[in-house]
Amino acid sequence: MRKSQLAFIVIFLCILAMLFYVTLDYPWRARNLPLLVIAVAMLILVRELLKEISRGKGAVAADANISLPERGQTEAESPLKYAVVFGWLSGLVLLIWIFGFLIAFPVYIFAYIKMNGEKWIWAFVVSVSFLIVVYFVFGVLLEIPLYGGLLFQ
Repeated sequence: MRKSQLAFIVIFLCILAMLFYVTLDYPWRARNLPLLVIAVAMLILVRELLKEISRGKGAVAADANISLPERGQTEAESPLKYAVVFGWLSGLVLLIWIFGFLIAFPVYIFAYIKMNGEKWIWAFVVSVSFLIVVYFVFGVLLEIPLYGGLLFQ
């Protein structure tokens, strides 16, 4: 168990706890989805916290004596990989801000699937399916208005 991982989990749990408390003041209809998402995230983090704690002191001693290059730094741990993930997430936020949810998410999903080497038809089918599901679940069933973006307000 590395102290940085443990600290990150605890800090993130505290932030989620504050968000949970703030969300309780929302009107009944507006707070259901945020409370669900926050509760699921908290459950996942508590599971990770328990997993980190259960690794015990033996893992701490092993981690303290071995540096990343000796441990075999994987591709997932490289700074470039983090930069790529940050770029994709920044692009998604920018797309949502400009075009809104209903356009941004299918475009993002299409681009992500296509950039990872899948066929055009698969990227198109998944993107359109996601658009249909989001539109009917949030727009029709739950009647929750989705952000329309700067261009369509």
